[in-house]
Amino acid sequence: MNRIGKFITYLQEQDESMKKVWVFLLSGVSMALVVALWVVYLNLTIAKIGEPAIAIKEKQTGTQESSAQAGLLFANFKNNASAISKNFSEFIAGILNRENEIIIK
Repeated sequence: MNRIGKFITYLQEQDESMKKVWVFLLSGVSMALVVALWVVYLNLTIAKIGEPAIAIKEKQTGTQESSAQAGLLFANFKNNASAISKNFSEFIAGILNRENEIIIK
């Protein structure tokens, strides 16, 4: 039996409080891993998208790269938030505008 199988067998033999502790620990580790991967992905994506715009902004205004990246991040967040709010408002409007039927038997 491999190590994971032994660990699962060990957990099955433990009481409920120990199982809850392991659930919280493993859930926390997996959430941290997902958030870390998400941050790495965002850093790579923003760096690829933002490089040409940062170079243009630095040539025009002479600003530093960090302030340009912060501006691009905020602009990207603002565009995405407005798109999400528009889609959400259209979704809610569709729900509120449709006719409801109640069938009583």
